[in-house]
Amino acid sequence: MKKLTLIPLLLVLLVGCQEAVDQFSPDQVMEKAIASSTEEAPYYGEIKMTIEDSDDKFVMDVKEWRKGDKSLEETTAEGETMVTLKEGNTIKMYDVTSNVLYETEFDDSTELNLSSKERVENLLELTEDTHTIEKQENETIAGREAIHLIAEKKPDKKSLFGTQEIWIDKENWLVLKTTDHSADSYSIMEYTKLELDAQIDDDVFTLDLPDDVTIEDFSDDLSDEEITLEEAIEKMDDAFLYFQEDDSLTIEEVTHFISADDEFNMESVDISYNKDGLPYMDVSIIKSDDSDEDFTDDDDLSEAITVRDQPGSYLDLDEMKMINWNENGLTYNLWFINPNVTLEEMTDLAEKLEEVEKD
Repeated sequence: MKKLTLIPLLLVLLVGCQEAVDQFSPDQVMEKAIASSTEEAPYYGEIKMTIEDSDDKFVMDVKEWRKGDKSLEETTAEGETMVTLKEGNTIKMYDVTSNVLYETEFDDSTELNLSSKERVENLLELTEDTHTIEKQENETIAGREAIHLIAEKKPDKKSLFGTQEIWIDKENWLVLKTTDHSADSYSIMEYTKLELDAQIDDDVFTLDLPDDVTIEDFSDDLSDEEITLEEAIEKMDDAFLYFQEDDSLTIEEVTHFISADDEFNMESVDISYNKDGLPYMDVSIIKSDDSDEDFTDDDDLSEAITVRDQPGSYLDLDEMKMINWNENGLTYNLWFINPNVTLEEMTDLAEKLEEVEKD
């Protein structure tokens, strides 16, 4: 359920507008949303999330307290409890079951403290070319009148999102319920209780930790360092393919990434290229448990193609395009920053990859 488990993170981005119309484009939705001056008030809420595909079903119960740039969420799933505290640019996650506290601090807290309006703007940018939106009859969710919108993927478009249904509190920006229907998965998030303008004391935003708690930093699970090509060969324990530099194509940076998490076994070398002095593409060479992934079928997001006589896939995200395939036990991802590059140009360029050699 790798793809499926990402859906709740995307669902919370789904917010809509307050003015009723029968059918409108994502751009029109954004314009109407921006026209509102409603501010988010402190609130306490209880949420149930269900995520399922043909093989599995995952249910989460969440209690949340929000006030300004502070939030506390208590999530229970499959007998385990995680308490997450976010304040400013700091996130702390306490795993009650294992008695471990994970914490990290971000240089910029902007992405951590997006308003509902900002979240809808981000989402609409992702769906503006792939979905149409229709308004349904208003409904009541958690005792609140909610505007009901359906975002339907266009038949000829590929997208990370399937058919989305969104219920938005008519008096403010809060999303009260969302559903996502994809080809092989379904998810739902719904508030079962909501107390707006709640009187929440600042003391709520603290973690009650035992004296013997183990403290770890998020970054301990990920290691990323800048290296040379020669060092990359040694770290990957084998040669790999890359593009040689020429008069216009130059290597900007080579980095090595390895996961320290036993449950997420992946190692990669990433090479960033400039062309004529401007960012052009990134090449990722990945060694992981998924390096035998099957690329033979189309899905909602990518198209099955052939790269270097190997089954591969093509992903078009408008501003960035990617092709990937497996070769000699490694997965190759070629990310192109130029939105005008064609699929044919990308696959032709892949044919020019050469095996990196030590000096």
